[in-house]
Amino acid sequence: MNIYRLELQQQEKKHIKRILIGLLLFCRATSGATLSLQSAELSGTTWFNLSAVQLGLVVSGSLYGALFGSILVYPIADFLGRKRELLLAALLYLLGGSVTAYAPGLNVLLLGRVLYGLGIGLAMHGAPLYIAETCPSQIRGTLISLKELFIVLGILLGYFVGSFQIDAVGGWRYMFGFSAPVALLMGLGVWSLPESPRWLLLRAIQGKASLQEYKEKAIVAYSKLRGRPAGDKVSEKQIEDTLVSLKTTSGSDQESEGSIFEVFQGPSLKAFVIGGGLVLFQQITGQPSVLYYAGQILQTAGFSAAADATRVSVVIGVFKLLMTSIAILKVDDLGRKPLLIGGISGITVSLLLLTAYYKFLGGFPLVAVGALLLYVGCYQVRATAAGEEAYQEDFNWSSVILPFVFPALGGLLFGYDIGATSGATLSLQSAELSGTTWFNLSAVQLGLVVSGSLYGALFGSILVYPIADFLGRKRELLLAALLYLLGGSVTAYAPGLNVLLLGRVLYGLGIGLAMHGAPLYIAETCPSQIRGTLISLKELFIVLGILLGYFVGSFQIDAVGGWRYMFGFSAPVALLMGLGVWSLPESPRWLLLRAIQGKASLQEYKEKAIVAYSKLRGRPAGDKVSEKQIEDTLVSLKTTSGSDQESEGSIFEVFQGPSLKAFVIGGGLVLFQQITGQPSVLYYAGQILQTAGFSAAADATRVSVVIGVFKLLMTSIAILKVDDLGRKPLLIGGISGITVSLLLLTAYYKFLGGFPLVAVGALLLYVGCYQISFGPISWLMVSEIFPSRTRGKGISLAVLTNFGSNALVTFAFSPLKELLGAENLFLLFAAIALVSLGFVLLYVPETKALNDTKENGNQNPRHKTIIPSE
Repeated sequence: MNIYRLELQQQEKKHIKRILIGLLLFCRATSGATLSLQSAELSGTTWFNLSAVQLGLVVSGSLYGALFGSILVYPIADFLGRKRELLLAALLYLLGGSVTAYAPGLNVLLLGRVLYGLGIGLAMHGAPLYIAETCPSQIRGTLISLKELFIVLGILLGYFVGSFQIDAVGGWRYMFGFSAPVALLMGLGVWSLPESPRWLLLRAIQGKASLQEYKEKAIVAYSKLRGRPAGDKVSEKQIEDTLVSLKTTSGSDQESEGSIFEVFQGPSLKAFVIGGGLVLFQQITGQPSVLYYAGQILQTAGFSAAADATRVSVVIGVFKLLMTSIAILKVDDLGRKPLLIGGISGITVSLLLLTAYYKFLGGFPLVAVGALLLYVGCYQVRATAAGEEAYQEDFNWSSVILPFVFPALGGLLFGYDIGATSGATLSLQSAELSGTTWFNLSAVQLGLVVSGSLYGALFGSILVYPIADFLGRKRELLLAALLYLLGGSVTAYAPGLNVLLLGRVLYGLGIGLAMHGAPLYIAETCPSQIRGTLISLKELFIVLGILLGYFVGSFQIDAVGGWRYMFGFSAPVALLMGLGVWSLPESPRWLLLRAIQGKASLQEYKEKAIVAYSKLRGRPAGDKVSEKQIEDTLVSLKTTSGSDQESEGSIFEVFQGPSLKAFVIGGGLVLFQQITGQPSVLYYAGQILQTAGFSAAADATRVSVVIGVFKLLMTSIAILKVDDLGRKPLLIGGISGITVSLLLLTAYYKFLGGFPLVAVGALLLYVGCYQISFGPISWLMVSEIFPSRTRGKGISLAVLTNFGSNALVTFAFSPLKELLGAENLFLLFAAIALVSLGFVLLYVPETKALNDTKENGNQNPRHKTIIPSE
């Protein structure tokens, strides 16, 4: 895909976002509005004392309207067209929201609810059709999957508005009325869009309009949708092809479609039973009740104040959004049926928990909150799995999962070390909980314990440089797993400080090898169409590891010798990684490289590569498709190298010309990533929280878990949005937030000591902004900016820079904190963050439009580097 194509996709997404507003309006503030409407003090009406039937009509009025709208749209949709159908939906949303907000009595309120529901019925039909018929085919699956995400955003928006208006007299009017301006925005946006070109062509070939006239309209509409000049040749060609396709599909000049009765015959009947059954069970398992009555469920569960109930609803909405994002990311990896089975099992457990709460657990309101969270999380997984079938490339998805997960455990174990160290240092220094006689560590000794794994990682990064190509990706990962296992075990059973430090260094050697080998193995073995997603998910696995470390720390913080369990928990995970990697084939690309470099028999290693590739794609050993792919890759590697020996630039070439500028940018990003304090915030989070007022170690580690969950949420958002917003805007916004958070920490230690939540808020802001900026984007840009000839050496030097600065900052934090004081240290980090912001603004380019797609070494010849020669 070239840069021009990417720009067209961005133009298309602007149009699609206007349509998705209609989906966002589907679910909104009914949960909070029913609490406000029934309150004698807050309703602002004389008819607040509603019966159960009247309340049910208020809640379900929009759904009855949606049902009627779905029936009404069937005979008129093709007459109206997609655009007019969406305009009518926006008008009904606007009328329904306004009538409901200004209703003088119950009957008018119910009329407004039905009008709003009619808008839902039309929007739920028209929006997916318009998106499917107008968006580029290569992003159609993603946009259709995002339908569920926009509905969840609407629910969350409704919860937020409800939480702010719940204490206002007549607050339900604001909650219902807030939809009106959003509906107006939707209407104005849709008004500016062209009609669906496909609908225009269908009307013409069905004889409902002039073929020539509507064909010309379709060309103009298509040009606008793709951001091209009106009537350009590319659009004309595309419309001609679509017209031929529609006529061919119909078998005549009139497109034929089955009647409603054909749905109840043969294969269509079975499809209807499956699809209808899914959407039926989707509703009768209680989903509407949980969403619309969430506020009341929470009130009966102990949150007696309406404000408390609606604010907990916001937490549930955020969790629902998180689970929807995860489901969208994983639905193609795990498959529809496994997600359905897992989600429905969780829904069953959550409903049993709610039953148990109301029967005999009434004194534990958090049981109800937990059950609601479990319900909405499992529902979102299930709803996404039951959605539209995405386009599947020609490979076995189940065969892709393990070659990604087992190497990615190397990243998870790196993150786990960060999270576990935070709690382990508190346990290790405690006279009561350490279980040792050498608990009274100096600042330097503590710095060595914390940074020992990073020094090991630094040495491992240097060590792997000359031996990686000899070992191969698989053996490198096996060695990393062995070092993780040894390091975790030695640290857990350490009789003294020196042995503990030895274990930390061994573990760090594993980090160094895993951080080099895992991305390479994933990039060289996974299908090209999902390579970007899987490589981006590496950061998510590191964050999952941090969160796992925080969780283990929170459970073991009160145990004597708890630090041993925290460090030792990594050993069984490392064993799982080792056994998993052992079962995987070697990278086919590495096998071919060794052969064309003259290090092995070409015929023998070519046969091994075919077998490995077949296994990675879930095909029979040595199948013809795999043979053809390996032949093409071999030719590509020889062509790229210019001979039978692949050529790669020397280490000195990294410091010349375009490569030097790329290294300054990449190395600068990973350097600022560390020296703005990130290792200190993560490794010392527990201690920071203790000094911030959470005096008990257990309290500090449990707040660390909250920070870890927030870090996971922000990482998911960054992965979803990095291609939409671009690398540089996220870096600028994230670094600005990091600077503010460090200034807040400084202010807390200087004059806000009586407000411990300031420290918690600052830490949340820090990790959130880090995860949408330096966290994923630094490494993404490092992989994009180097010329292909020096990419391997450049990335190796960037890794060395990262681990070296990481180890230095982590080691220096504790002594510097004693020397300067916490307030001055965080002020220093804030000043460095400001410098890094200037570096990004002035020196770092945007790389969003860059596409260096490779299939086992096959590079796009148009792209060598984005850095021009000086």
